[in-house]
Amino acid sequence: MVCLLVLALFAVGEPSPPGEERAYRIEDCTVQVRVATKGCHVLVGKGEECNNIHGVKAEKAFLKETYPGYSLQKQFLAHSVDTPPRTTDYVTIVTANGEKKGVCFDITDLW
Repeated sequence: MVCLLVLALFAVGEPSPPGEERAYRIEDCTVQVRVATKGCHVLVGKGEECNNIHGVKAEKAFLKETYPGYSLQKQFLAHSVDTPPRTTDYVTIVTANGEKKGVCFDITDLW
């Protein structure tokens, strides 16, 4: 229940078309980001060596590309008790023009 409330706070509209996918090559791993217009962006690792470190680096690359000049304010990780369980990274940023935004990433595949 708490996870759903937090997720609602972070449901943000993104300046990208729905269903867009972006790929970021991080060392031996390609992290694919399924861009959401509402809710969490989903990160999927493509490769044997993909892990949460690659996911964090892909998140930073995505934020830099989507919100140039942003600054990170807060970041926290949540593990749901759903079946199957989900791992979500919640990030609060301030854009270059001073707008505060909440962005979330479903990183279950990389955790």
